[in-house]
Amino acid sequence: MIAEWPRDGGGLQLQQPDGNLFVYALCDLDPIWIAAAQQYHWVLVLHVPRLGLRVPPGQENTDTEHQRTTELATARKEGLVTGGLMQWGQVRTP
Repeated sequence: MIAEWPRDGGGLQLQQPDGNLFVYALCDLDPIWIAAAQQYHWVLVLHVPRLGLRVPPGQENTDTEHQRTTELATARKEGLVTGGLMQWGQVRTP
């Protein structure tokens, strides 16, 4: 299960099937994304080197999106992309 991480300024947490914490990531979550996750109860989780890194504000350029697409395509060709659907929901305690 994946859910919001309520501590340390917020982010995401990933729980093992027995309810124990596996990992958490500190990050800012878009309220629109959270609302969609709550509505559908499932999220697509991808694990890819560098996926999700953002260009610092003010340094974006017209090539930024192309660079991200190229990085994802290269990682896919190299077999570095894993992913799956994960249930979104309330944190369970063991």
